[in-house]
Amino acid sequence: FRQTVIYRDTLHTTFCDSIASLNVIVKPSQRDTLVRNVCSGQTVQVGTHIYYQTGVYTDTLRPTGCDSIVTLYLTVTDYKFDSTAYSICEGSEITIGGNTYSQAGVYRDTLASAPCDSISVISIAVYSNPTVIATADKTSAVAGEPIQLNTTSNNATNYGWISMGQLNNPFIPNPIGTISEPTWFVVTVTDSTTTCQATDSVLVDLFIEPCSKTN
Repeated sequence: FRQTVIYRDTLHTTFCDSIASLNVIVKPSQRDTLVRNVCSGQTVQVGTHIYYQTGVYTDTLRPTGCDSIVTLYLTVTDYKFDSTAYSICEGSEITIGGNTYSQAGVYRDTLASAPCDSISVISIAVYSNPTVIATADKTSAVAGEPIQLNTTSNNATNYGWISMGQLNNPFIPNPIGTISEPTWFVVTVTDSTTTCQATDSVLVDLFIEPCSKTN
């Protein structure tokens, strides 16, 4: 029977016929639509079926009573993968996504984003700083007396001197300076390949000649 109706049948027996009435109520099947968005590796279960790929799926569930037809619209989104290389100088650190790194290595970081998280692979290279030693050819000098400054360094390609005194060229390894008071000469050297730096300084005191006595 496919329609809601009352049916009557006559059953023939040995003696009197039997008239039977059948009241049939046909209920429509229940239909449901599900829309789900998940990230790669996650699943959606409908009845006894488990789905993990993007697609449209139809399942017939058979609970007590009439069947239920469920249509699932499933979208599976991949995680975002990102690979980035960074370089820092020895003694420095870098902060990425709330995490701070100071050692060389390969790190995996998960950054929260919509609809799915972003997985970042971070490569950190740590470069050695250049070394530098600043010296002067004298520990004290009279005002205006030439002072030969010198540097001993490895991996340094750029030089920068600063001082309260005078310098003939602040951008060479061995400039000549003069002072009018006790003065620090500070040099910063840079490795142009890695941009790492190192600093050293040397103090030259002011020598005041004693006054000569006249008779």
